Amino acid sequence: MNALVVGFLILGLQITGCFALWGNLQMSFRPNPKANLNTICKRTQSVLQGNSDFCTSKPELVKTVMKGIAIAVNECQIKFASRKWNCSTVKRSIRRILQHDYRETAFVFAIASAGITYSVSKACSEGDLEGCYCRGKQVVGNSNSLITENAVLERRSLDQREFERKGCQASFVEFGYQIAKQFMDQGNNKDAKALVTRHNNEAGRLAVKNHMHKRCRCHGLSQVCTHKTCWNELASFYSTSDRIKTHFDGAIKVYADNKGESLMAEEPTVKPPTSEDLIYTTKSPNFCVREKETGTLGTKGRTCNVTSLGTGGCDLLCCDRGYESKNVVEYVNCECTFHWCCEVRCKTCRKERTVHTCL
Repeated sequence: MNALVVGFLILGLQITGCFALWGNLQMSFRPNPKANLNTICKRTQSVLQGNSDFCTSKPELVKTVMKGIAIAVNECQIKFASRKWNCSTVKRSIRRILQHDYRETAFVFAIASAGITYSVSKACSEGDLEGCYCRGKQVVGNSNSLITENAVLERRSLDQREFERKGCQASFVEFGYQIAKQFMDQGNNKDAKALVTRHNNEAGRLAVKNHMHKRCRCHGLSQVCTHKTCWNELASFYSTSDRIKTHFDGAIKVYADNKGESLMAEEPTVKPPTSEDLIYTTKSPNFCVREKETGTLGTKGRTCNVTSLGTGGCDLLCCDRGYESKNVVEYVNCECTFHWCCEVRCKTCRKERTVHTCL
């Protein structure tokens, strides 16, 4: 992924007032693991205050956080590819959109927070990140009791490091949760916007933390599985983003109470939002036409599906403005065959297809 794509998202985060750190990190992300850490550290030094040595002392953690943002951007653009708002990270657009508490803004903050939580937790569980902590070995047997140092059978069944990592999954996720909280929940503002942002950040973190999957491994020679070792592990980020997208579709419009200390659902018949619900205060623009004030790019020139009745269909995506069709020629690999050993040879075929774009 282009570094600027991630950079633009992070640039947008800083304008909320709570995320000055992100603005300084924006150009520091590089997909290359040999990224210039001096650049990262220079950009973060001014906002880390008393923790100015954080970057130089924990460079791998910083890069893991940035990787989390990258996977969040990728999932956001996949989930919204056929929507009028397609999670574009065009600089001016994302900055203006994130100035408002739209439901789209809620998704951006939630998915970014989830991405960091997931990335750090996964790096810990795979042994790729130093400094991860484990409060206890949470690999449980049939009796649901904690496995202790004396659990010889389990230790014979699992490699020592693998055993420790599997038994520490919940603690690794808690570590990822705390790191995401530290990076995302910058500032102590208590106005309505800050409350909404922190709520959605928390919703993203909980989408990872509260929905781990249970895995078990049987021991012994029989097929009865009389003895087994179980542990919790991270759900895929695909399923996590699906969960957040579901909450986006059911996002709750809220307003602050008279003291500005708590948020309440605007509709009296709607249940108060849970900690995993996404919330917003401002109705979204229609995203049909380019508007400088709101940062919307419009859908003119977007590719649409002429046969679909869904969000990516030409009728909806083009906002009833119509569309134009043109034939394009592509050259693709075809008639591929496997040759021993070990090569796949393909011909190049000319392919014509019709592309429909919004007017």
